[in-house]
Amino acid sequence: MNHPATRQVSVSSIDTAISPPIPKYFQKILFLTLLTTIAVFVTIQLNGQQLLINEFLASNGTTNTDEFGDADDWIEIYNPGGSAVNIGGYYITDDLNELNQWQIPTTNASQTTVPAGGYLLLWADKETEQGVRHVDIKLGSSGEDIALVRPNGTTIVDSYTFGVQLEDVSEGRSPNGGSSFDFFPDPTPNGANNTPPGLNETAPVTFSVRGGIYNSSRTVSLSTSTSGATIYYTTDGSEPTTDDTRYTGSITVNSNTPLRARAFRSSFLESKVTTQTYLFNISHTFPIVAYTADPDEMFDPATGIYPNWEDDIEIVVNAELYETDGTQGFNMRFESEIQGTGSASNAQKSLALKAKKSLDGAVIPYDVFPDDEQDEFRSLVLRNNGQDWNITHFRDAMVTSLVLNVDDVNNAIEDPIIYGQASRPSIVYINGEYWGMHNIRERMDKRYIKARFDLDDDEIDFLENSSEVREGDRDEWLSFRTFYRNGNFANQSAYNQLAAQVETDHYRDYIIFNVFVDNYDWPGNNNRYWKKRDSDEKWRWMTWDLDFSYGIFDLDQPFNSGYFQGRTLNRLLIQILSTGRIHDGLPSYLMRC
Repeated sequence: MNHPATRQVSVSSIDTAISPPIPKYFQKILFLTLLTTIAVFVTIQLNGQQLLINEFLASNGTTNTDEFGDADDWIEIYNPGGSAVNIGGYYITDDLNELNQWQIPTTNASQTTVPAGGYLLLWADKETEQGVRHVDIKLGSSGEDIALVRPNGTTIVDSYTFGVQLEDVSEGRSPNGGSSFDFFPDPTPNGANNTPPGLNETAPVTFSVRGGIYNSSRTVSLSTSTSGATIYYTTDGSEPTTDDTRYTGSITVNSNTPLRARAFRSSFLESKVTTQTYLFNISHTFPIVAYTADPDEMFDPATGIYPNWEDDIEIVVNAELYETDGTQGFNMRFESEIQGTGSASNAQKSLALKAKKSLDGAVIPYDVFPDDEQDEFRSLVLRNNGQDWNITHFRDAMVTSLVLNVDDVNNAIEDPIIYGQASRPSIVYINGEYWGMHNIRERMDKRYIKARFDLDDDEIDFLENSSEVREGDRDEWLSFRTFYRNGNFANQSAYNQLAAQVETDHYRDYIIFNVFVDNYDWPGNNNRYWKKRDSDEKWRWMTWDLDFSYGIFDLDQPFNSGYFQGRTLNRLLIQILSTGRIHDGLPSYLMRC
């Protein structure tokens, strides 16, 4: 389709399309009006694209306050164009993997319009009840993303990924509206970035002894390459500040210790936090994950993620993987949260680890699962094994392994086409304290699709259960669903149309496998499916969360009875006959099989 600005409009075409004929001077007025309308539309579109994230403050101590007197974080939008732009309906996000995180309300244009050549502040305070410019995100001073996204929820107008921030020091474009970012010790909210820029970052602290497993005490020296910097450290899991212990000489550690250090220098940006965990006199046959987090952010009764597992709370943590031979697999910062619903009520909870570009990178630079063909991952979960917690503690991983590798059956069956989770067991220590066995698993989310199929979240339609959208939209799915619900797939032509839209061999294996293992938490739940949007690629389904399989649960039996006569196929067929679908599965195709 041609862009409206390139279309040619002729008076003669207007004349012949309207009867009776219009006088020539009316034709000219209509012609000019049409051109003006197109020009205005194009100008609005271009101005929307010209909007810039010009400056932001992620740690506001005393710089400025909102209309309620709160020194909240803020994002400044700059409009260098010649026409005002109303950003009501646009999205603002602090995660480039979730572009439609918060939609700016359309209810007060006077508050959401960026004047020509002017500025608009959005308060990143998660206090949306305070007005339309108070958005439901917060900026982490340890670094993250910012993006302004068009109302379609997929087109990025402008974005920036930032690192560690100093209190009352903003970061913005230098020069004002330019392409480069710099720090501003004197922020300029709602104005041009015209104060002197520039702030050096303190180099991170290095440790003379790497973390790991030891049988005797270790003496650790800390250093930074930034001359004149002072190092502060902690041993309780919290991130060091200038109120913590100042480093004056080597440190001797002889018990399990998460040693965290940060360097500071006046007028410099503080260094990122570096961590090494030292564990003593332990012996495990599984790899070890040392998970380090601020104790309050982890366990505080009011705000900690562990006691408040039902809340959507994310924190920044450090995690180190140590192989059984002592090799340090990775040591990096992650965004972390409690994963799960019912299983999160267990004393031991599942912990998600999400790599982020603004922390230590968007990819975990280590082959976490040596037996898996995938050698880089974007997110993991330290899983408490769900409903199988404190029973076998490995049911989910074991059941998944039945189809991920069939080498042991000597080619008796073909490799099933199943999109499941890689897995390996581990022992977890939180802030140096033994926390028991957790299975390291891939997270079945958009990051899985990115890692396995190299598709970004704005390239996919990713849905769950009854057409619940996780990424993209449901338009293509609903169109496909109408087709298969009305189809007669005994007809070869209709079946061929179906096979062009669904990876049928994969879907066959997906159904047979879940029936065979007696997955009681399916098909009424745990359906996730995706495809590359606006393409000829096919729909695929994820296989995950299998701890309700192999007789752990049956309505007519005691929990964990091991009952082996569960009628899974009967449950499936009853749902097909009663609802005509398998939570948006493919009943007609299944019946044909």
